[in-house]
Amino acid sequence: MDKKVGKLSQTNTDLKNENFDFTIYDVAKQKTYRWSQGKISQMYTASTVKVPILIGLLHQDAKLTASDKKLVAGMIRQSSNADATAIFKRLVELAD
Repeated sequence: MDKKVGKLSQTNTDLKNENFDFTIYDVAKQKTYRWSQGKISQMYTASTVKVPILIGLLHQDAKLTASDKKLVAGMIRQSSNADATAIFKRLVELAD
């Protein structure tokens, strides 16, 4: 996998001079692959955690209330950290 990802940037001329960093998780192999190119000072992940929070909510409670839908919309569409925190706190309460 690492070689395939590296080869992608070598063969795609649009990517040759770009700075990027990404991570892929292979569920079947339970292995994480990370690839970086160029000057990467830090990896921005603030909003990537919002997708697993949403998945957790959907797994816990298939029927979302109007309030849930409003929080989800804020979390996903506006990247609201406050809405993400509210949903996360609810998930913690449901787990207890």
